Amino acid sequence: MDEQTRLFLDKVNSNNAPPIETMSIEDARQYVKQSVVTSPIQLASIFNIKIPGPQTQIPLRIYIPKGKGPFPVFVTIHGGGWVLSSLDSHDPFCRSIADQAQIIVVSIDYRLAPEHKYPAGLNDCCIAVDWVTAHIQEWDGNPSKLAIGGISAGANLAAAVTLKAKEKKEPIFQAQVLVCPAVKHGFDTLSCQKYAEGYFLTKKQLEWFWNLYLDKTENGLEPYASPLVAEDATALPSALIVLAEFDPLHDEGIAYGEKLKAAGVPVIVQDFPTIHMFINKDHELDIGKRAISNIAQFLRNLLHENP
Repeated sequence: MDEQTRLFLDKVNSNNAPPIETMSIEDARQYVKQSVVTSPIQLASIFNIKIPGPQTQIPLRIYIPKGKGPFPVFVTIHGGGWVLSSLDSHDPFCRSIADQAQIIVVSIDYRLAPEHKYPAGLNDCCIAVDWVTAHIQEWDGNPSKLAIGGISAGANLAAAVTLKAKEKKEPIFQAQVLVCPAVKHGFDTLSCQKYAEGYFLTKKQLEWFWNLYLDKTENGLEPYASPLVAEDATALPSALIVLAEFDPLHDEGIAYGEKLKAAGVPVIVQDFPTIHMFINKDHELDIGKRAISNIAQFLRNLLHENP
């Protein structure tokens, strides 16, 4: 294990905070909110807007890098088990990618469970992606150079959006970036057993998140909830899958990469000796900074250099 990660994990495991899954939803969200850090990265501009949604408006945050457009576009979806987190918790990651990759980043504030069960959050993300393709030119973005991604539960949603986009043949994504993805309902992988406790994300937390997200257990068998069970993975966007070795979700991320490769999708899998959500701890973990730089380079290579 990465040494900085080990020290960070020791600190986390020695604090006396109650496990997230024992808190009320409101307290859990407040606990996460208190841990949000502010990024020092300055961009050309950042816009907070709202677009029409199925029940309420969907908040988006648009990050415009310095430089001359039109810019490629990366739509990104925050994690938090479909229950926690926000645009603010995802903000440092978005600023870093916009700055390093010189692309517009659009972050989606989808409806959260348990108030809004599957597929409400996914539907919001699909609506937001359609809005981006129709309107991002107004922000000097190029919708023909479009990528999508997310972290953890956000990676689950991003993978599901690509499946839906393939089905309706739009929009066309050049790339997908899945960081520590949750891509299958179930808790029987070797990594989920091996790293069930003591490695930041626990098996009990995974069970709690999934139970709050799904309307009924059978939903977990659907490919839009569990992209790993999709029958056809051909013609999906080129993928960068970023994994943490000491993560209960590690093995399903490996399996999804193998599924995409078997279907002929270009895939890069990067496996880091660290823990789940390390990429959101880049202010403390150098390994998180490295992963973000790799993502930015991947997006830059695919979106800037390809005609």
